[in-house]
Amino acid sequence: MANADFDSTTPLDEVRQSIKLVLASYPSLNPNGNCVYDSASLADPEFDFQKYRNELLTDDACRQFNLAVAWLKQCPRTKTINRRKSSYGLKEEVEDWAHGYVGNGAFIAAALHLGYKTILTDGYPNAYLNISKKERPAPRP
Repeated sequence: MANADFDSTTPLDEVRQSIKLVLASYPSLNPNGNCVYDSASLADPEFDFQKYRNELLTDDACRQFNLAVAWLKQCPRTKTINRRKSSYGLKEEVEDWAHGYVGNGAFIAAALHLGYKTILTDGYPNAYLNISKKERPAPRP
């Protein structure tokens, strides 16, 4: 994936293009993560997965992606995948740091965009990354 330097001043259209590249490479990625695990949604004949995936392209999701990119850029990487905390737990750390909501799917998209090694498991929305369990950014005051 391209590794652009995103911050709060990056035009959202540029961020959106980067998310589109990630989505093209990871067809099950969506706002909740790696798959739809809500069987009620899947059973609903009106459920449109592509429309649901495109929620990752909204302005709000682009801002979440930016927050996750900014946080992940401060995290040391490891040679191996860290299975102590999944993407869901890590995105909660971003939320504490940024004082704002970040969706699991936006977090995973940011990690993939930055070239983190990931383990994505079919039927499970979360991912594991090659991220250090130490030296992660502390919450902002």
